[in-house]
Amino acid sequence: MCLHEDIGDELKNQVSQAHDLNEITKGLHLAYSHLINERHYSNNVFLDQYELWRRNLYSNLIDLNSLSSIAIQQTTGIESNSVLTFMQSIITLIQNHQSSIGDFSALIVIQEVRIKGKKARLRIGAEREFEQGTSKSVSHLNYRDANTRTIINDIFTALNQ
Repeated sequence: MCLHEDIGDELKNQVSQAHDLNEITKGLHLAYSHLINERHYSNNVFLDQYELWRRNLYSNLIDLNSLSSIAIQQTTGIESNSVLTFMQSIITLIQNHQSSIGDFSALIVIQEVRIKGKKARLRIGAEREFEQGTSKSVSHLNYRDANTRTIINDIFTALNQ
């Protein structure tokens, strides 16, 4: 992993935070998919995937203690207070080893309603507009990994010239 390379402390910290945020986001997407399928179809189709994520979470994280809403804001440039507050709440729960679906569910519902309003799938009275067992979110941020590798390789190439 690039954290073992001489890329500077600031870049290492940003890569570590991006990785850990990605790991946390995987679980949030699984929790969200579970919650909407449970609410609309009374099934637990995503619960096993979520529990597998949860069992492996802490061993997959690099430096959870360096992750905070301030660090996320500085690294990503996110300005939305509601997103930063939501993420800080999630990070705090995880730092306190509270990562059950129940621990996250109220925060996820509130955040979805805040962002999507009447289109929120978890709001009371929301209509079911998807098939049972369908994930209504991305599974994780892996689509960025190829771009990240390209950028880091370009940086290494430039530094070695």
